[in-house]
Amino acid sequence: MPSQDSNFFWRHIGICARIFGLLTVVALWGTGIAEVGDHLGVGAYTICAGIVMTIIEGSWVLQKCACCNAESCIYKTYFFLVNLRGWIKFILYALMSIVCFIETTWCIVGGVMLDVDAVFYLLSSFVSKKEGDAAAKDESKPEEKRASLRDPNALV
Repeated sequence: MPSQDSNFFWRHIGICARIFGLLTVVALWGTGIAEVGDHLGVGAYTICAGIVMTIIEGSWVLQKCACCNAESCIYKTYFFLVNLRGWIKFILYALMSIVCFIETTWCIVGGVMLDVDAVFYLLSSFVSKKEGDAAAKDESKPEEKRASLRDPNALV
């Protein structure tokens, strides 16, 4: 049943990208701290990339926490980051990974993980676009939608 397994992957690719993103954060922090002593420039950059990814990927974790409601300051601060589209993350993560490949150090591991996560987010943007197109086909006619907005009991 390979088709059933692949369907599972495609249905949950957004979650896979988020979980792999959190693993990438750990890898960037670890390789950056390990390399700062030997290769200061690349190590410091990898730590900075880890900080950026911690903020972006951590916003998803904070959104899922019960402590963040719509009126909280954290929710308002991270609202933009949570709503970043997959293709934007693809570009950002792919660009951030370039410097990780300059020297042959452990930072290459973080760069490869950034590239893999970038591809995950690119694929998830295509999957969510297909789902959005399917949902758009299923929507009611615009006239009915406008009528339902005026009178909430009109199409019940």
